[in-house]
Amino acid sequence: YLDKRTGKIEVISDDITAGMNLEDDEFDLDDELEDDAAQRGWLLEGRAKVREILDDDEENFIQLPDKYEIHDYTIMEDFSRHYPKNNVSLMLMDTIKGSGAFSRFNNLVRNLGIEKDWYEFRNQTYEQIAIDWLEDHEIPYTRDDDSGFDPKL
Repeated sequence: YLDKRTGKIEVISDDITAGMNLEDDEFDLDDELEDDAAQRGWLLEGRAKVREILDDDEENFIQLPDKYEIHDYTIMEDFSRHYPKNNVSLMLMDTIKGSGAFSRFNNLVRNLGIEKDWYEFRNQTYEQIAIDWLEDHEIPYTRDDDSGFDPKL
């Protein structure tokens, strides 16, 4: 979730919500945590944040897109379909059919020496998804055109 007040990303993890009834304020702490004050404090603090987020109604917290809203296969397919060299485009399209498509695609991209093209395309697509999401939620943003991103690091 994005906290619109601070710009900070808040993560609700399974570790925090385990044993928590999200419908009310009740939750169980495991008996073994009773002797671990630090762990218990971390869990209580995390669960208080979860409750704050879930009770917020998007006034301060907005859920970020998840893996079901960002379709990596579609990004891979778009890259393959629009690659400027037709013979490479056809090879890429052929390799993404069926089970194991991601692995075969990544191997072919590496073997063809077009990793830089793929990473640039993928990153530009992710950036556009982020921009669209920010604009949909009327959240101002700035762009740093020189992110210094290096996919090989």
